[in-house]
Amino acid sequence: MTSDFKAFRQRDIVLIPISYTDMTATKHRPALVISSDDYNQKGTDILAVMITSTQNRMPYDVAILAQDMEQGETPRPSFVRCDRIFSVAQSLIVRQFGRVTEGLHTKVQAKINTLIEGNS
Repeated sequence: MTSDFKAFRQRDIVLIPISYTDMTATKHRPALVISSDDYNQKGTDILAVMITSTQNRMPYDVAILAQDMEQGETPRPSFVRCDRIFSVAQSLIVRQFGRVTEGLHTKVQAKINTLIEGNS
């Protein structure tokens, strides 16, 4: 990492480019950074989960309410899709535009642990 590099932090909401299925174009979509600050500072990637405004509630969704935002806001009611985990190069992140509370992050971690451990 270069000294002028600013790593993104766990709990940041970031805007990332997502390719269309046919790979002809991209669109920008929000995601929640779930990897630790240590991981983010030492590497070039982050781990993140998708955020959507689609209200088809899935079993592993966590709603983001106004009180769940430590900084910024979501433009419409949104849900963290805990079953949509991915890595992305920090250099591809368009910008950081929000940050969730520790309480919401704990809920997201619990849902992810349920996915891994199999306890419903």
